[in-house]
Amino acid sequence: MKIIDLNNAVEVQDIDLNDDPACIELGNILADKSVVFIDQSVTEQRLFDITACGERRVRQFCTVMVGSSV
Repeated sequence: MKIIDLNNAVEVQDIDLNDDPACIELGNILADKSVVFIDQSVTEQRLFDITACGERRVRQFCTVMVGSSV
């Protein structure tokens, strides 16, 4: 997993969203940062699991952004 610091957020790259230990770390990042960008597909259930598996609970509020190329 690669974490890139942005101005007021972080971007997480190269993460296997099916790997539980990596998702526990991601859950901790989600609990710590206000905005986290992940440019990968994930099911709603797995996203819920990730937010619930960290050492600290993540507030259950997620926004899905869908981009399209012109």
